[in-house]
Formats: sequence, structure tokens, C-alpha cells
Amino acid sequence: MIDAKILYRYFILLFLYSCNQKIDEDKAYQLTFAIDTVMVDSGKEILDLQTVDFALSPDKKYYYNFNSYNHSLEKIDLEELKLNEMLPFDKEGPNGTVDRIFYLKMIDENIVQLANDNISGQFHLDGTRTGNHNLYSTDLKGDELNDFEYIKKGVISLEQPGIIYALVNNWKDKTFNLRKMDFRKMEIKKYDIDAKGKIPKYTFKVPTLSKDPITSPALYLSSARGKLIVSTDISNEISLFDPDTDSIFTIKNEHKLTANEKLGDFPGEYNSIEELMVDYRKMYEEISFSPPVWDNNNERYYRLSYQVTYGKKTAPESYIFDIAQREMFFSIYDKNFELIGEAILPYSLKTLSKPFIREGMLWLKVNIADELGFLRIKPNLKDER
Repeated sequence: MIDAKILYRYFILLFLYSCNQKIDEDKAYQLTFAIDTVMVDSGKEILDLQTVDFALSPDKKYYYNFNSYNHSLEKIDLEELKLNEMLPFDKEGPNGTVDRIFYLKMIDENIVQLANDNISGQFHLDGTRTGNHNLYSTDLKGDELNDFEYIKKGVISLEQPGIIYALVNNWKDKTFNLRKMDFRKMEIKKYDIDAKGKIPKYTFKVPTLSKDPITSPALYLSSARGKLIVSTDISNEISLFDPDTDSIFTIKNEHKLTANEKLGDFPGEYNSIEELMVDYRKMYEEISFSPPVWDNNNERYYRLSYQVTYGKKTAPESYIFDIAQREMFFSIYDKNFELIGEAILPYSLKTLSKPFIREGMLWLKVNIADELGFLRIKPNLKDER
């Protein structure tokens, strides 16, 4: 077992920062990072490192990951950096989960939401199902899904019993929207999240192969401070949904170190996969954005962005190329999503996982020799005035 605390690196970046969002041009900030890599002791168990989503306990002591190999929930102690236990779940029967689990969220310390793009279930950690909702229920009335729409890329609950939010894709016009499903009132409501129509510009397909897009921008559905956050990898723009006012509004910042959004002009429809993948690589050689995450200790949002440099093909017959380098940037926003600091992050990752915050540090899951590890980034933004 490798020691839990390895590879400590400290970096100091001093830069002058100015922006047009109520920040004086003469402000100087010293932004330092403490970066380390830690590994999890899994004992004799084999952890599932291929998953995308995860859940944190309310106190952020435990990290939950659904293991598709044995259909169980891995409970990982983030203080001790070891696997605490494997919690088994049924596939079928009265306590059966959904077939494939894409989304996880801890509702409280004992109840977990397990969902995919069709079903959202709530379960006690002992495996007992406490609730179940069909996201395509025809009993939901209002802004029903039409024949061209399907749920994709996000299902989440807030602290509202019986209410589920989902991202919905319209494959005909290549747009996305947010749907609120209220299973108490059996109502469904639609909210637009891409008023300027940016998402279709970066949705690629080969019509002779399929009517459905082959690639589309990454969309992220997350929550913080009682609100929903919808973001994409194509722009620093976010849509913030407030359940108290039942309204959604857009926030955009002006960055200095990177472009604010992707700028490439692509046809969107191609004659072959090979032709499509040329533009796909060009698109990700431009700036891309990860979802923002909330640091409750320091009352700030952190967000990673990056630009990719591609290397060689993964195989002679493949359309996929290796990532040779990923230049990364770290941005800090205040609680109103106003940009207050940004810097180049002196670290490169070939793969980038969904981030989370614990004890003032941004954590990223990493695969270290087929063992679970975490890269931890602790920013320190000091006002030098």
C-alpha cells in the first residue's frame, strides 16, 4: 500500500487581476496552491474506477461510489482514506434498483438517490427502497416531453420531497432544457437554459448513420446553497435556478487568462465519423469548462477550465487520439458568481473527473495504477492591497 500522503507540490503564482465586474483594476492577488495526491486503501476489494458520478455524505466525511461489478455502494472514509464498507443492493424485486445507475445524491445521512435517465429511486443504505419515480410518467401534466425529447445528462433532487429536476435533450433541434417534475402535484414544468442557442453549434452528427447526435457538449446539473446550477463545457456561462422564486437566470463572467467560450464555427453535420472527429478535436483544443463547485468554508465557488493538446491515435484504425497535455486554469468566484481570481494551474491531467470540495480543498478522482486516488488542490487567494 502506497503511503496516503505523497507527491506534495507547492506553487506560488503572483498576478495582477482586473475585470469588469465591480473589481478595481489595481487589485493585486497572490494565489497559491498546495497540491497533493492521496490514495485509498481498498483492502481486498476491487473498486469501480469507471464511474462518473458519486455522492457525499452531508458532513462530507464519506464518499459513495456505485460499484457496477457487484451492484453495491462503496462507502469510502475520506478522513481515514480507506474503504469503510460495501453496501449491497438488489437488482430486482421490491427493493430493486434501476438497471444502470448514472446519478447519485445523498438525501440525508441514511437515504441515497440512485437514478438513471428513466427512473429515480430513493433507498435506505440498508438497501430498502423508500421511493421510486418514473421520469417518463404520462401522469405528469403541463410541459410534457414531446416525441423529440428525452432525458439526458442530469437527474437531481434538492431538499424538496417528491420533486426531481432533469436535463432534457431535443434531438430534432439539438437543444437542451431543464424540467421540474413535481410528483406531489403530478406536474411538469420547462425552463429554457440556452437562450442564445450555443449548444446546437457544438452538437455534431452524421445524418447517414443516425438521426441522433454522435457528440454533444457536456452539460452539468449540480446544486449549491439551495439552488440548481446548470453549466456546460462550452462557456463560462451558468444558469442558476432558484426554487423559492421558481425562476432561472444566467450569469456570465469576463475572464482574462482564457476565452469566455468556444469560438469555433463548425458545420455540425458530417459525411463520416472521421470527418466529424477532426472538428471534435479542434473544438476541445479550445477552452473547456468544468462544473463550478461551492466551498462552504470560504464562501466561494471554484471552477476548473482547460485546453487539450492531442497526441497520436490510440490505435491505427481508431478515430480517437491520446491527450498529450491538458493545460489547466483555476478560477475563483464569490457567492454571487462574480469572478475574483484566476490563475494557470501548474498541473496537467489526461482525464478530468467531476470535482468536489472538502475542507477548503478541491478534490478530483484519479486512477493510480488501477487504485483509487484523489488529487487535492487547496487554493489560497490573498488580497495584496
